Formats: sequence, structure tokens, C-alpha cells
Amino acid sequence: MKHVWAVVFAILVTATAGAQGLPPDVTQAYRDYEAALDAGDADALLEAAARAYEAGDEADIDRATLATLAENYGFAASANQEFETAQTAWRNAARLSDRARADPVDRAWRWHNAAMNAYLAGDTRDAWACAGEAIDIIDDQDTISADLRDFAGDAYFLRARLAASGGRALQAGQISRDFLELPRDEELAPQMDRALAHYYRGIERLIRSDMSEAAYNFHLSADIANGRDADSVLLNRISALSVYTRGKLFETDDDGETRETHEYAEYREMLDGDPIHSRWYATTDDAEEVVDPGLVPAEAIERANPPYPQSAAQAGYEGVVIVQFDVLEDGTVHDPNILESLPPGIFDEVVLETMGLWQYQPAMRDGQPVESSDEVVHFTFTFAN
Repeated sequence: MKHVWAVVFAILVTATAGAQGLPPDVTQAYRDYEAALDAGDADALLEAAARAYEAGDEADIDRATLATLAENYGFAASANQEFETAQTAWRNAARLSDRARADPVDRAWRWHNAAMNAYLAGDTRDAWACAGEAIDIIDDQDTISADLRDFAGDAYFLRARLAASGGRALQAGQISRDFLELPRDEELAPQMDRALAHYYRGIERLIRSDMSEAAYNFHLSADIANGRDADSVLLNRISALSVYTRGKLFETDDDGETRETHEYAEYREMLDGDPIHSRWYATTDDAEEVVDPGLVPAEAIERANPPYPQSAAQAGYEGVVIVQFDVLEDGTVHDPNILESLPPGIFDEVVLETMGLWQYQPAMRDGQPVESSDEVVHFTFTFAN
């Protein structure tokens, strides 16, 4: 016997259908549902929830009550990890509550759960659509109530994650901005969803050539990911982009002296004014970067831009590719590693082919050429306005 508490993500029962005034077969099925819920029997819960919803639908009971029965069915299917069934049930609950003009919190909650279960079922297209319905309802509210706050962040983050995985880098960043602007308790340590939201936002700002805000977002993403013991591959990617974008906030004058740009001041102002950074990361902020005074960095001699792939242009794809690479003593590019590619795989080939033709003046130490590692470059592919 499976138990109800073996649920892989949090599902809250926001309403329960009372048995009063319902047809006998609906009433009996609902009582069986409550008994299974009390007993923690997930199999019996699913069977009873299905009977109650189907009987209510057949009897043409009022939409609000049928929506609640559909929600119970979705909850039970989720508890049994039958995500396709749960997706359909939650979707039915959401549609019925829309038609019944139910409370916006209930409507948004049901659409969000439809999106979550669609995502877990592998139906990213429907997950995207359902998440959009949830966010539209949330955006229509003048204020974010405590009940909405319980799941609004999850709704925005799911939509941002779906946008990123679908190659919609600009949308992912814009939705992440909305996620990051939601009110939150600053005394609670940030989680990985916030690290990834800053990452998606940083990618969007990088595409738009807003280096100060990109550096700010990647910096916070790296801080949070470090604090949450993130996957080493992801952490390396975020850290490399943080260093890369921060490096773009400096310029070298005619005398070879490096100095901060006005964009660096904007970056520091954003970082110092961020309450999350001030509360959790200011005391562990960047140490002074060690600069090798005897090293002259590698400098590009021949660095053509990759062409826009015809197939990508015809399909309307825009995106970004970020590459980490080494420059050997002879000035050639070695071991290019794609840190990020959105949409995945669309622009990678032309980028790597083009980089193979690049030529650098190699890094020099004491007058001798040396290999330089962990260079980073980004390419944006966008249509002219």
C-alpha cells in the first residue's frame, strides 16, 4: 500500500468538498476519499477521488464543487506520482474554477499545479501554457496576499525555467526579474531557485549588453550557489560568468593602466544596495583579485564573428553562446568549452568552427609566450530591430 505522504513535491489541499447536498454516489465516493486520506492510503485515495469527480461530472453538479473534486483528484494522482493523470485533473480544476469565477488565489493555485504536473509528466508545452495562466492571474492582483505569496515564487520560477530550457533566454530573464521582485523574508537564507533566477536574469542582461547589471546578477548567483553547495559544473559556469562580466567593467588607458568604468560604480551600487547581499554575503564578498604583475594578457589579432545560421534565422531563433577556452603559446585557441548555450545546440557549431580560426598574440611573461587559461567570450544572436 502506498501512503499519501509519499509525494515528491508539496501539494496543499486548498479546499474540500462537503458531502451535503450531493448525489448519493458522489457523497459515498467523497466519504471514501476522506477515509483514505485519514488512513494515508494513496491507492484508495486515488480510486475514491476519481469516482467522486467522475460521478460529480456525470451528475452535472455546480462548477465550484466539481472544481474542488477535480483538485482532490489531482492531489491524489500527484501522491501516486501519476503525473499525466494529475496534469489533466488539475487542468480541469483550473478551467472549472475560471468558469465559476472562483477566488483568484484558488484559480492561480490550480493552474500552477497543472503546470507543475505537466512539467513532471514531461509535457513542457502544456506546462508553459498552464504556468502562463497562473502568472497572468497573479499579475492581475493589486497586492500579493499571504496566500498567493506561498506559491507565487514557485509559479514565476517554473515559468522562467521553462523559458530557459526552451531557448527563450530573454523571456527567462524578464520572468526572473518578476520573481526576484516578489516580497520575501530577508532573514531566510536564499535557495537555489534564487541563484538560478539571478543567473537567467544575468544571461538576459548580457544579451542586451548591460554589463553592470549582468555582473550584479552573476555575482549574486555565484554567492547563493556557493552557499547552497551547488553542482560543481553549474558553479563553475556561474563563477566564470561572474568574473567575465566583472572584468568588462574595467578599461585600459593609453598608458596600459587599468581603471574602473562608470559601469563598475553602477554594479557596486546595485550590489551594496541589495538587502539579500547585505544580509547574507557582504562579509564574504570578493577578496582582492590577485594580479600577476609580470603577465601581459593574451590579445586577439584575428577574431571574426560567427555567421548567423540560415536554419536558425528561418526558424526565428535568437540566443546566446558563452565559451570558456585557453590560448596556447602559439596564439591558437585550445579546448573551447561551452558554458551556456540558449537555445541548446542551435548556434554551437558555427561558434566553435569560427573560434578554431581565431589567432591571438599569446600572453607574455618576462618576454616569453605562455599559455593562458579560462578565457571567456560570449556571442549573441539577435535580429536587428
